[in-house]
Amino acid sequence: MAEYSARLGEHIGLSAPEIRALRRAGVVHDIGKVAAPDTILLKPARLTRSEQLILWRPSVIGERICSPLKSFQMVLPIIRHVHEKMNGSGYPDGLQGEEIPITARVLTIVDVYDALTTEPPYKKALGADKRRPQPQTRAHCDKRELALFPKSQVASKGTHHTFRYNSPHAEAR
Repeated sequence: MAEYSARLGEHIGLSAPEIRALRRAGVVHDIGKVAAPDTILLKPARLTRSEQLILWRPSVIGERICSPLKSFQMVLPIIRHVHEKMNGSGYPDGLQGEEIPITARVLTIVDVYDALTTEPPYKKALGADKRRPQPQTRAHCDKRELALFPKSQVASKGTHHTFRYNSPHAEAR
């Protein structure tokens, strides 16, 4: 995730400090999950509302864990806001659109891609032909950066995954 988010950040013209923050956040963005019970993290069935609320806490906990690190000041907003959604339905703060820091929006795209292409214990990964962000993905991601993600990965060094998508430009913003 660190490499993919850094590549997308470079592709859209983020600054060197922002790209460095993306690399760091790509490694530690879910560190707060150490406080979540495995029974919830690994649950194969749909989560209850109370379980969902428990899983909303790791973003804030992760921010708190990393806050003493002086070199992580630009990483903290990414850790906190990577689970916000463009439509405001995310967590922990319900930010929407441009309220979400650009670096968090970039890592969100990579996080969604990672969720689609990796195989946790509770679901199968999608095949290459199904790795297209669906409407619910677009609620998570900034359409402009989402459209650029596949292009940003072309220059990969042997770690490229096929990424197909429905053009987010097909529907009005």
